[in-house]
Amino acid sequence: MCVTLQSSLFPQRVELAHFTAEAERVYYYRTRLIVSRSVELLELSLIDSDQAKYLIASFPLSLSNPKK
Repeated sequence: MCVTLQSSLFPQRVELAHFTAEAERVYYYRTRLIVSRSVELLELSLIDSDQAKYLIASFPLSLSNPKK
């Protein structure tokens, strides 16, 4: 999986995750932009379904684009 930061405020950042998908299983990932004085880091982490549902409800503009 590949995630790219889409922002004009920060340089382009990419985060990658390797996983083996199983049929009919749903995977939830969270991305976070971590900013300090010296670094901008895009973090991608696997989260459980309860946390994912809570975050999706909290941030209604979240979206995903499945690829074939």
